[in-house]
Amino acid sequence: AVPDLAVGMLVRTNAVKRAISSIAASYQRKICHSKKLHGDEKCIKRLPKTLTLDPAELMNAIRDSERSRAIVTESAAKLASQHGDGRIFCLTYEGMQLDLVGKMKDLGDYLGATIDPESIAKLEEESVSYKRGSDDLRQYIDNYEEIRAMFEKENTCLLDQLEAT
Repeated sequence: AVPDLAVGMLVRTNAVKRAISSIAASYQRKICHSKKLHGDEKCIKRLPKTLTLDPAELMNAIRDSERSRAIVTESAAKLASQHGDGRIFCLTYEGMQLDLVGKMKDLGDYLGATIDPESIAKLEEESVSYKRGSDDLRQYIDNYEEIRAMFEKENTCLLDQLEAT
């Protein structure tokens, strides 16, 4: 029998924030030995509240992140066409920040499994993960002005993503 696979992807469209998250996650893995935090872990106290970014490391993280995103997208498309109807549900981090409940309803509709009102109400009440940094990177990156100046000089297309809150 041919499997009927529904493919969904969670994507962070902001390449700069995706790369910074990757750098922050590497500190987190070293200190907490985990990729995901719920907010009650004792190790959280030892995590840096801000980051000083090496400009070259940030640019490498952006490139690596973009390559990984492309590979994952291509793999998802291949799976969807080989084992499903060819469609992919793409859920963005930014979209969930704006309307988590609406996006989860959309996901349920895509899967053909409506999410019950009780579960939707829980989504409105509580978060399932711990958010460490600020959406305003000026508050999270110690050398924000240095990074901003680098983007302004060398990568103006990334400047809007750095400044997005």
